[in-house]
Amino acid sequence: MDEVFNLGKTRVNSQTDSLTEEVPISIDLRIVFYLFVASLSAEMFKLFDFASIPKLLGFTLLIIVTVRGKLLLRMPTAPFYFFLWYYSFILLSVRWLNPFFFSYWKMKIFQIGQLLILMWITSYLVNYKKILIGALQSYSYCLIVLTILSHLGISGFVSEQAEEMYGERATVGIVDPNRMCFMLGIPFIYFMHQMLTYYKEKNKIRYRFFIVLGYLIFEIIRTGSRGGQIAILSGIIALLFTKDYSLKKYSSFFIIVLTIVVFVTASFSNPKMKERWELSIKEGNMASREKIFPESIKMVKRKPLLGYGLGEHLYILGPAVGRIKRSPHNSFLWVLHEVGFLGGSPYIIGFILCGIMAFRKRKGYLENLPFALWVLALMANSDCAAYDSKTTWFILAIASSSERIRTIKLPYRK
Repeated sequence: MDEVFNLGKTRVNSQTDSLTEEVPISIDLRIVFYLFVASLSAEMFKLFDFASIPKLLGFTLLIIVTVRGKLLLRMPTAPFYFFLWYYSFILLSVRWLNPFFFSYWKMKIFQIGQLLILMWITSYLVNYKKILIGALQSYSYCLIVLTILSHLGISGFVSEQAEEMYGERATVGIVDPNRMCFMLGIPFIYFMHQMLTYYKEKNKIRYRFFIVLGYLIFEIIRTGSRGGQIAILSGIIALLFTKDYSLKKYSSFFIIVLTIVVFVTASFSNPKMKERWELSIKEGNMASREKIFPESIKMVKRKPLLGYGLGEHLYILGPAVGRIKRSPHNSFLWVLHEVGFLGGSPYIIGFILCGIMAFRKRKGYLENLPFALWVLALMANSDCAAYDSKTTWFILAIASSSERIRTIKLPYRK
Protein backbone atom coordinates (compact mmCIF):
# COMPACT_ATOMS: atom_id res chain seq x y z
CA MET A 1 0.00 0.00 0.00
CA ASP A 2 2.85 2.39 0.80
CA GLU A 3 4.21 1.85 -2.71
CA VAL A 4 0.84 2.68 -4.25
CA PHE A 5 0.63 5.99 -2.40
CA ASN A 6 4.35 6.73 -2.69
CA LEU A 7 4.67 7.32 1.03
CA GLY A 8 8.44 7.47 0.94
CA LYS A 9 10.97 5.66 3.07
CA THR A 10 9.97 4.27 6.45
CA ARG A 11 12.32 3.55 9.29
CA VAL A 12 12.19 2.64 12.97
CA ASN A 13 13.84 5.09 15.33
CA SER A 14 15.41 3.07 18.13
CA GLN A 15 15.55 6.06 20.47
CA THR A 16 11.86 6.92 20.27
CA ASP A 17 10.71 3.39 19.40
CA SER A 18 8.09 4.78 17.06
CA LEU A 19 7.35 4.67 13.37
CA THR A 20 8.61 7.73 11.50
CA GLU A 21 8.04 8.78 7.90
CA GLU A 22 9.43 11.37 5.57
CA VAL A 23 6.96 13.89 4.20
CA PRO A 24 6.18 12.33 0.80
CA ILE A 25 4.36 15.24 -0.81
CA SER A 26 6.03 16.58 -3.95
CA ILE A 27 7.13 20.21 -3.89
CA ASP A 28 4.80 21.34 -6.69
CA LEU A 29 1.80 19.84 -4.91
CA ARG A 30 2.79 21.51 -1.65
CA ILE A 31 3.24 24.92 -3.30
CA VAL A 32 -0.16 24.77 -5.02
CA PHE A 33 -1.76 23.57 -1.77
CA TYR A 34 -0.25 26.48 0.18
CA LEU A 35 -1.41 28.94 -2.48
CA PHE A 36 -4.88 27.42 -2.38
CA VAL A 37 -5.09 27.65 1.42
CA ALA A 38 -3.81 31.25 1.31
CA SER A 39 -6.52 32.08 -1.21
CA LEU A 40 -9.29 30.85 1.13
CA SER A 41 -9.05 34.18 2.93
CA ALA A 42 -9.67 35.90 -0.42
CA GLU A 43 -12.69 33.91 -1.59
CA MET A 44 -14.70 37.13 -1.90
CA PHE A 45 -12.56 38.27 -4.86
CA LYS A 46 -13.34 37.13 -8.40
CA LEU A 47 -11.02 37.16 -11.39
CA PHE A 48 -13.89 36.32 -13.72
CA ASP A 49 -17.66 36.26 -13.36
CA PHE A 50 -17.67 32.48 -13.02
CA ALA A 51 -14.58 31.83 -10.91
CA SER A 52 -13.08 33.09 -7.67
CA ILE A 53 -9.36 32.81 -6.92
CA PRO A 54 -9.78 29.81 -4.55
CA LYS A 55 -11.92 28.04 -7.14
CA LEU A 56 -9.26 28.34 -9.83
CA LEU A 57 -6.49 27.22 -7.48
CA GLY A 58 -8.73 24.44 -6.17
CA PHE A 59 -9.17 23.02 -9.68
CA THR A 60 -5.40 23.26 -10.21
CA LEU A 61 -4.80 21.41 -6.93
CA LEU A 62 -7.30 18.70 -7.89
CA ILE A 63 -5.59 18.18 -11.27
CA ILE A 64 -2.14 17.84 -9.65
CA VAL A 65 -3.47 15.48 -6.98
CA THR A 66 -5.15 13.32 -9.59
CA VAL A 67 -2.13 13.18 -11.89
CA ARG A 68 0.73 12.94 -9.37
CA GLY A 69 -0.39 12.00 -5.91
CA LYS A 70 -3.15 9.42 -6.32
CA LEU A 71 -4.30 10.75 -2.97
CA LEU A 72 -7.97 10.31 -3.76
CA LEU A 73 -7.46 6.54 -3.63
CA ARG A 74 -6.92 6.81 0.12
CA MET A 75 -10.17 6.29 1.99
CA PRO A 76 -11.56 9.36 3.78
CA THR A 77 -12.01 9.53 7.54
CA ALA A 78 -15.36 8.73 9.19
CA PRO A 79 -16.82 12.29 9.33
CA PHE A 80 -16.55 12.57 5.55
CA TYR A 81 -19.21 9.89 5.08
CA PHE A 82 -21.69 11.78 7.27
CA PHE A 83 -21.10 14.92 5.20
CA LEU A 84 -21.55 12.78 2.09
CA TRP A 85 -24.92 11.63 3.46
CA TYR A 86 -25.88 15.28 3.96
CA TYR A 87 -24.80 16.05 0.38
CA SER A 88 -26.75 13.07 -0.99
CA PHE A 89 -29.88 14.26 0.77
CA ILE A 90 -29.46 17.71 -0.79
CA LEU A 91 -29.38 15.96 -4.16
CA LEU A 92 -32.60 14.09 -3.35
CA SER A 93 -34.31 17.23 -2.05
CA VAL A 94 -34.93 18.30 -5.66
CA ARG A 95 -37.97 15.97 -5.59
CA TRP A 96 -39.85 18.31 -3.22
CA LEU A 97 -38.04 21.53 -4.10
CA ASN A 98 -39.95 24.67 -5.05
CA PRO A 99 -39.17 25.10 -8.80
CA PHE A 100 -38.41 28.78 -8.18
CA PHE A 101 -35.28 27.73 -6.25
CA PHE A 102 -33.97 25.21 -8.79
CA SER A 103 -31.06 27.47 -9.86
CA TYR A 104 -30.13 27.95 -6.21
CA TRP A 105 -30.22 24.15 -5.74
CA LYS A 106 -27.84 23.65 -8.69
CA MET A 107 -25.45 26.24 -7.29
CA LYS A 108 -25.47 24.53 -3.87
CA ILE A 109 -24.86 21.12 -5.40
CA PHE A 110 -21.76 22.43 -7.13
CA GLN A 111 -20.60 24.37 -4.05
CA ILE A 112 -20.99 21.58 -1.45
CA GLY A 113 -19.42 19.11 -3.88
CA GLN A 114 -16.32 21.32 -4.07
CA LEU A 115 -16.19 21.57 -0.27
CA LEU A 116 -16.31 17.79 0.10
CA ILE A 117 -13.40 17.37 -2.31
CA LEU A 118 -11.52 20.12 -0.45
CA MET A 119 -12.03 18.28 2.83
CA TRP A 120 -10.98 14.92 1.36
CA ILE A 121 -7.70 16.21 -0.08
CA THR A 122 -6.86 18.54 2.80
CA SER A 123 -7.48 15.93 5.50
CA TYR A 124 -4.73 13.81 3.93
CA LEU A 125 -2.20 16.58 3.32
CA VAL A 126 -2.36 18.13 6.80
CA ASN A 127 -1.67 14.77 8.44
CA TYR A 128 1.93 15.97 8.35
CA LYS A 129 2.71 18.60 10.94
CA LYS A 130 5.11 20.41 8.62
CA ILE A 131 2.40 20.81 5.98
CA LEU A 132 -0.22 21.77 8.58
CA ILE A 133 2.00 24.56 9.91
CA GLY A 134 2.81 25.69 6.36
CA ALA A 135 -0.89 25.81 5.48
CA LEU A 136 -1.79 27.81 8.60
CA GLN A 137 1.05 30.22 7.93
CA SER A 138 -0.11 30.70 4.33
CA TYR A 139 -3.68 31.39 5.44
CA SER A 140 -2.66 33.69 8.31
CA TYR A 141 -0.16 35.87 6.46
CA CYS A 142 -2.42 36.25 3.42
CA LEU A 143 -5.32 37.37 5.61
CA ILE A 144 -3.11 39.87 7.46
CA VAL A 145 -1.87 41.32 4.15
CA LEU A 146 -5.46 41.66 2.89
CA THR A 147 -6.57 43.53 6.03
CA ILE A 148 -3.58 45.87 5.77
CA LEU A 149 -4.37 46.63 2.12
CA SER A 150 -7.99 47.33 3.00
CA HIS A 151 -6.82 49.69 5.76
CA LEU A 152 -4.65 51.55 3.30
CA GLY A 153 -7.75 52.18 1.22
CA ILE A 154 -6.44 50.51 -1.91
CA SER A 155 -9.20 50.29 -4.48
CA GLY A 156 -11.00 46.96 -4.62
CA PHE A 157 -10.12 45.70 -1.16
CA VAL A 158 -13.18 47.25 0.47
CA SER A 159 -16.15 47.42 -1.85
CA GLU A 160 -18.76 50.19 -1.91
CA GLN A 161 -21.39 47.50 -1.49
CA ALA A 162 -19.79 46.38 1.79
CA GLU A 163 -19.57 49.95 3.08
CA GLU A 164 -23.26 50.48 2.31
CA MET A 165 -24.23 47.25 4.07
CA TYR A 166 -21.90 47.26 7.07
CA GLY A 167 -20.66 50.84 7.40
CA GLU A 168 -17.59 51.08 9.62
CA ARG A 169 -17.66 47.29 10.10
CA ALA A 170 -16.73 46.70 6.43
CA THR A 171 -13.35 44.99 6.25
CA VAL A 172 -12.07 43.02 3.25
CA GLY A 173 -14.08 42.63 0.05
CA ILE A 174 -17.79 42.06 0.65
CA VAL A 175 -17.34 39.41 3.34
CA ASP A 176 -19.75 39.51 6.28
CA PRO A 177 -18.04 41.02 9.39
CA ASN A 178 -19.02 38.02 11.53
CA ARG A 179 -17.37 35.65 9.06
CA MET A 180 -14.33 37.91 8.90
CA CYS A 181 -13.97 37.76 12.69
CA PHE A 182 -14.15 33.96 12.47
CA MET A 183 -11.43 33.99 9.80
CA LEU A 184 -9.24 36.28 11.92
CA GLY A 185 -9.58 33.81 14.78
CA ILE A 186 -7.44 31.28 12.89
CA PRO A 187 -4.24 33.38 12.80
CA PHE A 188 -4.94 34.60 16.35
CA ILE A 189 -5.07 31.06 17.75
CA TYR A 190 -2.20 29.89 15.53
CA PHE A 191 0.18 32.67 16.62
CA MET A 192 -0.84 32.19 20.25
CA HIS A 193 0.05 28.50 19.89
CA GLN A 194 3.38 29.36 18.28
CA MET A 195 4.21 31.87 21.01
CA LEU A 196 3.47 29.38 23.80
CA THR A 197 5.33 26.57 22.02
CA TYR A 198 8.39 28.79 21.63
CA TYR A 199 8.21 29.69 25.33
CA LYS A 200 8.00 26.02 26.29
CA GLU A 201 10.98 24.98 24.16
CA LYS A 202 13.19 28.06 24.60
CA ASN A 203 11.94 29.29 27.98
CA LYS A 204 11.72 32.85 26.65
CA ILE A 205 9.22 35.06 24.89
CA ARG A 206 9.50 36.30 21.33
CA TYR A 207 7.94 39.75 21.36
CA ARG A 208 7.14 39.87 17.66
CA PHE A 209 4.20 37.60 18.46
CA PHE A 210 2.74 40.36 20.63
CA ILE A 211 2.92 42.77 17.70
CA VAL A 212 1.04 40.36 15.42
CA LEU A 213 -1.53 39.46 18.09
CA GLY A 214 -2.03 43.15 18.89
CA TYR A 215 -2.74 43.94 15.25
CA LEU A 216 -5.16 41.00 15.00
CA ILE A 217 -7.04 42.24 18.08
CA PHE A 218 -7.41 45.62 16.36
CA GLU A 219 -8.86 43.95 13.26
CA ILE A 220 -11.13 41.69 15.33
CA ILE A 221 -12.59 44.70 17.16
CA ARG A 222 -13.01 46.46 13.82
CA THR A 223 -15.42 43.75 12.64
CA GLY A 224 -17.75 44.58 15.52
CA SER A 225 -18.63 40.90 15.98
CA ARG A 226 -19.53 40.03 19.57
CA GLY A 227 -20.10 36.35 18.84
CA GLY A 228 -16.81 36.22 16.94
CA GLN A 229 -14.91 37.48 19.98
CA ILE A 230 -16.56 34.85 22.17
CA ALA A 231 -15.64 32.17 19.60
CA ILE A 232 -11.98 33.24 19.59
CA LEU A 233 -11.87 33.32 23.39
CA SER A 234 -13.35 29.79 23.44
CA GLY A 235 -10.60 28.62 21.08
CA ILE A 236 -7.93 30.17 23.34
CA ILE A 237 -9.40 28.40 26.39
CA ALA A 238 -9.34 25.08 24.50
CA LEU A 239 -5.75 25.78 23.47
CA LEU A 240 -4.52 26.46 27.00
CA PHE A 241 -6.28 23.62 28.77
CA THR A 242 -5.63 20.76 26.35
CA LYS A 243 -1.82 20.96 26.26
CA ASP A 244 1.02 21.43 28.70
CA TYR A 245 2.86 24.60 27.66
CA SER A 246 4.98 24.45 30.84
CA LEU A 247 2.63 27.02 32.32
CA LYS A 248 1.29 26.85 35.84
CA LYS A 249 -2.48 26.80 36.18
CA TYR A 250 -2.63 30.35 37.43
CA SER A 251 -0.56 31.43 34.39
CA SER A 252 -3.14 29.92 32.03
CA PHE A 253 -5.95 31.69 33.87
CA PHE A 254 -3.93 34.90 33.76
CA ILE A 255 -3.56 34.66 29.96
CA ILE A 256 -7.31 34.09 29.58
CA VAL A 257 -8.18 36.98 31.89
CA LEU A 258 -5.63 39.20 30.12
CA THR A 259 -7.16 38.29 26.73
CA ILE A 260 -10.63 39.17 28.03
CA VAL A 261 -9.39 42.46 29.49
CA VAL A 262 -7.67 43.40 26.22
CA PHE A 263 -10.77 42.57 24.17
CA VAL A 264 -13.06 44.48 26.55
CA THR A 265 -10.75 47.50 26.72
CA ALA A 266 -10.31 47.60 22.94
CA SER A 267 -14.06 47.12 22.41
CA PHE A 268 -15.08 49.96 24.70
CA SER A 269 -12.51 52.28 23.14
CA ASN A 270 -14.33 51.78 19.82
CA PRO A 271 -17.63 53.78 19.88
CA LYS A 272 -19.49 51.39 17.57
CA MET A 273 -18.29 48.29 19.40
CA LYS A 274 -19.06 49.88 22.77
CA GLU A 275 -22.60 50.64 21.63
CA ARG A 276 -23.15 47.06 20.45
CA TRP A 277 -21.93 45.57 23.74
CA GLU A 278 -24.04 47.98 25.79
CA LEU A 279 -27.12 47.00 23.80
CA SER A 280 -26.37 43.33 24.49
CA ILE A 281 -25.75 43.84 28.22
CA LYS A 282 -28.57 46.31 28.99
CA GLU A 283 -31.29 45.28 26.54
CA GLY A 284 -30.36 41.73 25.55
CA ASN A 285 -29.94 42.87 21.95
CA MET A 286 -28.08 40.31 19.81
CA ALA A 287 -28.58 41.85 16.35
CA SER A 288 -32.10 40.31 16.19
CA ARG A 289 -30.82 36.84 17.11
CA GLU A 290 -33.01 36.99 20.21
CA LYS A 291 -35.96 36.88 17.77
CA ILE A 292 -34.41 34.76 15.02
CA PHE A 293 -33.36 31.77 17.14
CA PRO A 294 -36.79 31.13 18.77
CA GLU A 295 -38.55 31.44 15.40
CA SER A 296 -35.96 29.16 13.78
CA ILE A 297 -36.55 26.50 16.43
CA LYS A 298 -40.32 26.77 15.87
CA MET A 299 -39.73 26.22 12.16
CA VAL A 300 -37.75 23.05 12.87
CA LYS A 301 -40.58 21.77 15.07
CA ARG A 302 -43.14 22.37 12.31
CA LYS A 303 -41.25 20.43 9.62
CA PRO A 304 -38.67 18.29 11.45
CA LEU A 305 -38.04 15.50 8.94
CA LEU A 306 -37.60 17.02 5.47
CA GLY A 307 -37.26 20.74 6.19
CA TYR A 308 -38.44 23.55 3.91
CA GLY A 309 -36.12 23.13 0.93
CA LEU A 310 -33.00 24.97 -0.19
CA GLY A 311 -33.50 28.74 -0.28
CA GLU A 312 -37.20 28.65 0.54
CA HIS A 313 -36.59 28.51 4.31
CA LEU A 314 -35.07 32.02 4.20
CA TYR A 315 -38.37 33.46 2.89
CA ILE A 316 -40.37 31.62 5.54
CA LEU A 317 -38.20 32.81 8.44
CA GLY A 318 -38.02 36.38 7.08
CA PRO A 319 -41.67 37.45 7.53
CA ALA A 320 -41.70 35.93 11.03
CA VAL A 321 -39.04 38.44 12.12
CA GLY A 322 -40.18 41.40 10.00
CA ARG A 323 -38.02 40.88 6.90
CA ILE A 324 -38.58 39.60 3.36
CA LYS A 325 -35.96 36.93 3.94
CA ARG A 326 -33.67 36.15 6.86
CA SER A 327 -30.80 33.81 7.64
CA PRO A 328 -31.10 31.76 10.87
CA HIS A 329 -27.55 32.96 11.77
CA ASN A 330 -26.61 29.44 12.81
CA SER A 331 -25.16 26.71 10.59
CA PHE A 332 -26.90 23.87 12.40
CA LEU A 333 -30.33 25.51 12.26
CA TRP A 334 -29.66 26.33 8.60
CA VAL A 335 -29.15 22.69 7.55
CA LEU A 336 -32.15 21.56 9.63
CA HIS A 337 -34.29 24.20 7.92
CA GLU A 338 -33.14 23.11 4.47
CA VAL A 339 -33.30 19.32 4.68
CA GLY A 340 -34.69 18.52 8.13
CA PHE A 341 -33.31 15.98 10.56
CA LEU A 342 -33.07 13.28 7.89
CA GLY A 343 -30.58 15.36 5.89
CA GLY A 344 -29.25 17.87 8.42
CA SER A 345 -28.43 15.59 11.37
CA PRO A 346 -25.62 13.82 9.42
CA TYR A 347 -23.95 17.23 8.94
CA ILE A 348 -24.21 17.92 12.68
CA ILE A 349 -22.94 14.43 13.58
CA GLY A 350 -20.02 14.80 11.17
CA PHE A 351 -19.16 18.20 12.64
CA ILE A 352 -19.17 16.81 16.20
CA LEU A 353 -17.22 13.72 15.17
CA CYS A 354 -14.44 15.96 13.78
CA GLY A 355 -14.15 17.55 17.22
CA ILE A 356 -14.05 14.18 18.97
CA MET A 357 -11.24 13.00 16.69
CA ALA A 358 -9.25 16.19 17.26
CA PHE A 359 -9.73 15.94 21.04
CA ARG A 360 -8.60 12.31 21.19
CA LYS A 361 -5.39 13.15 19.34
CA ARG A 362 -4.62 16.38 21.22
CA LYS A 363 -1.43 14.85 22.70
CA GLY A 364 -0.26 13.43 19.37
CA TYR A 365 2.05 14.85 16.75
CA LEU A 366 -0.49 17.46 15.59
CA GLU A 367 -0.95 18.47 19.23
CA ASN A 368 -4.02 20.41 20.38
CA LEU A 369 -4.07 22.98 17.58
CA PRO A 370 -6.72 21.11 15.50
CA PHE A 371 -9.01 20.87 18.53
CA ALA A 372 -8.64 24.57 19.40
CA LEU A 373 -9.46 25.52 15.80
CA TRP A 374 -12.45 23.16 15.84
CA VAL A 375 -13.80 24.87 18.99
CA LEU A 376 -13.41 28.21 17.18
CA ALA A 377 -15.36 26.84 14.19
CA LEU A 378 -18.07 25.35 16.44
CA MET A 379 -18.69 28.62 18.26
CA ALA A 380 -18.47 30.74 15.09
CA ASN A 381 -20.96 28.51 13.27
CA SER A 382 -23.33 28.87 16.22
CA ASP A 383 -23.24 32.65 15.71
CA CYS A 384 -23.38 32.83 11.90
CA ALA A 385 -24.31 30.49 9.06
CA ALA A 386 -20.79 29.69 7.86
CA TYR A 387 -21.62 26.08 6.93
CA ASP A 388 -20.74 26.81 3.30
CA SER A 389 -17.53 28.71 4.09
CA LYS A 390 -14.30 27.17 2.78
CA THR A 391 -12.69 28.25 6.06
CA THR A 392 -15.12 26.06 8.02
CA TRP A 393 -14.41 23.03 5.86
CA PHE A 394 -10.67 23.69 6.01
CA ILE A 395 -10.86 23.49 9.82
CA LEU A 396 -13.04 20.37 9.69
CA ALA A 397 -10.44 18.74 7.45
CA ILE A 398 -7.68 19.61 9.94
CA ALA A 399 -9.72 18.33 12.87
CA SER A 400 -10.50 15.01 11.16
CA SER A 401 -7.00 14.44 9.78
CA SER A 402 -5.27 13.08 12.83
CA GLU A 403 -6.29 9.43 12.75
CA ARG A 404 -4.06 7.78 10.17
CA ILE A 405 -0.39 8.63 9.78
CA ARG A 406 2.17 8.73 12.57
CA THR A 407 5.19 10.91 12.09
CA ILE A 408 7.99 12.49 14.09
CA LYS A 409 7.58 15.80 15.87
CA LEU A 410 9.49 18.42 13.97
CA PRO A 411 11.60 20.75 16.13
CA TYR A 412 10.40 24.32 16.52
CA ARG A 413 11.78 26.44 13.71
CA LYS A 414 12.89 30.00 14.28
